Amino acid sequence: MQKSSLFIQIAFLVLSCNMLNAQERFQIPVVINGKELSLDWNGGYNAPQFSNIDLNRDGVTDLISFDRQGDMLRTFIHLPASGRWVMDWSYLPDFPRLVDWVLAADFNNDGVEDLFTSSSASGVAGVTVYKGAYNNGHWSFIQMRDRDRDYLQVTSGGGLTNLYVSWDDIPAITDVDGDGDLDILVFEPGGSYITYFSNRSVESGWQSDSLRFVAEDICWGKILENELSETVYLSDSPDMCSDGNFTGEDHILPRHAGSTILALDADGDGDKDAYVGDIASRRIVFLHNGLNVEEAWIIDQDSHYPSTDIPVDLPFFVAAFSVQVDDDPEPELIAAVNSRSLTEDNECVWRYDDDPAAGPLNYKLTIKNFLQQDMIDVGSHSRPAIADVNGDGLSDLLMGGYAYAEGTVTRIPSLWLFQNQGTPTQPYFVLVDGDYLGCHSMEVCQLLISLLLSEILTAMEVLIW
Repeated sequence: MQKSSLFIQIAFLVLSCNMLNAQERFQIPVVINGKELSLDWNGGYNAPQFSNIDLNRDGVTDLISFDRQGDMLRTFIHLPASGRWVMDWSYLPDFPRLVDWVLAADFNNDGVEDLFTSSSASGVAGVTVYKGAYNNGHWSFIQMRDRDRDYLQVTSGGGLTNLYVSWDDIPAITDVDGDGDLDILVFEPGGSYITYFSNRSVESGWQSDSLRFVAEDICWGKILENELSETVYLSDSPDMCSDGNFTGEDHILPRHAGSTILALDADGDGDKDAYVGDIASRRIVFLHNGLNVEEAWIIDQDSHYPSTDIPVDLPFFVAAFSVQVDDDPEPELIAAVNSRSLTEDNECVWRYDDDPAAGPLNYKLTIKNFLQQDMIDVGSHSRPAIADVNGDGLSDLLMGGYAYAEGTVTRIPSLWLFQNQGTPTQPYFVLVDGDYLGCHSMEVCQLLISLLLSEILTAMEVLIW
């Protein structure tokens, strides 16, 4: 429901002028299925990414989400006493313009998170880094430059070129070799092999607040992505890249670009294992590293991860994120859609929790709509309109959109009626009908839904003139 966020804000403006004398920020309660939502007016999710960051510097881990569809950033504060997450809009102006993907990580070890993001704003498929700072209750982010470029560079053919990250991909930003600085794992341009870029700043005589990368391994883990499925080809040797089990009869084609990587020590042996999503797959593939931090060799895979529980199954192109979302010491695993178009509207953020037993991470599905369950999310291309539907003198809220069912196969038009059961100055919206006028089965509803946009724009014109 990503694009509806703008229209919800417009509806907010209409409501504020008609009901609340245009207050700058206010809370209007919304109830769905008897539950009052805590993140009601946040616009829903389509293709979100997640990172931990201590936004208010109180020592409690908070969260940012970034939705690839619409490049929408959200900042959440964690309330450990209740376990709740609340949206805090005040931090948003402090962040730079972000596009495609963003991961928060502390690269200079100063205790304050920095931002790694796509450099597509400059037209180069690569990585831009912003160094974070927190002073007097506000964040600031300074764009890092790498040898007169606003994106990371590596040596190639005697010169310099961008450290390549496809605009569709999400790399792994993590300490691969255990030397205390952040390295990068990402699929090469053909999308077949994982390249390991080692951070050599300190080894090169630079300080920890610098970033200097070299291509340490052009086929990290020695795997080759399968051209037809989410599985990967493993290598029989830690010293040789996989050839795809080539027999001379069938040619192994280069893999199409589009992959996500999360690198995590899942078995506690000190080296990095990997969770990989592919543009043509609904799954996450877990890759078990059988060597060490110095040299990676994938010896086993789980192509329907986690096969010990309910496997990830999202349409299409899944990304995995390791984030702290509760008060236990183990990180949770979030699986979310990474596509701008092929998505699942209402349950596209799957949360997996590790069991409390010691040992390797053993993730089990706990919820399919993490954070979404507390938001108004009625589907894609959603549009609101304000009207007194039942003639009681109070402005109600109609929302139209297209909800996807059974993945992206079926697109269902819908009208949602939120009845105002409050007062003229204190509105209180309750969902009374999720299929108003029987829109699910009426072709004319597609026209009605499109007309909602005209309704809200007309209201805006009245306000402006």
